[in-house]
Amino acid sequence: MADGFVAWRRGVSYVAAQEAPILPLIDHLDFIESPKRWGSKLRFGLFEVSDHDIHLIAGAMNASIRALDL
Repeated sequence: MADGFVAWRRGVSYVAAQEAPILPLIDHLDFIESPKRWGSKLRFGLFEVSDHDIHLIAGAMNASIRALDL
């Protein structure tokens, strides 16, 4: 690496959570455009997840909403 090079990294915060099934959430997540093809959005890199979806996913995973600091 050259002098002065600084790697860019996305800020990430982790909170304690449990695995949760996706099927009960599919009809309620804003980022899913087609329930039959719900996984296609996840195949093409980064995308924005709404506060609504974050809260829905966090609730399903028993993650602390307060710890997310949205």
